[in-house]
Amino acid sequence: MKKLKLAKPKKWNKTKAKRKLDVLFSKAIRGNRGKCEVYGRVDGVRCGGPLQAAHIENRANIRLRWDVMNVLCLCFGHHFWFHRNPTRFMEFVMKYFSREYNYLVRYRNEKVTFNEVYYKEKLAELSSKVTV
Repeated sequence: MKKLKLAKPKKWNKTKAKRKLDVLFSKAIRGNRGKCEVYGRVDGVRCGGPLQAAHIENRANIRLRWDVMNVLCLCFGHHFWFHRNPTRFMEFVMKYFSREYNYLVRYRNEKVTFNEVYYKEKLAELSSKVTV
């Protein structure tokens, strides 16, 4: 007599959860802000291309990766230019986004434990903020 094989519940995958959060977060930022936040503030750089979510503090910092205070909505042109000129980017952030900069300095080294519950709550939160 054959044994019945029951379907195993899907195992939670941290990498897939991060990818989903990245996509939802980017859509939320681009949808809610809707324009390049650098437009007219930097001389010699042409504004153009699709909007992108540009992190101030590196995405490797999970504590701040999906924090709205750590991201600017930039066009491709400005995002690429700032990526090539990180010192100018930090000068720009300190001049025009000092509140966000001070927040990041305060929380960049905060230790937080991330588990499955955290990621699921963050996914639910971002899913409700994304306008389709």
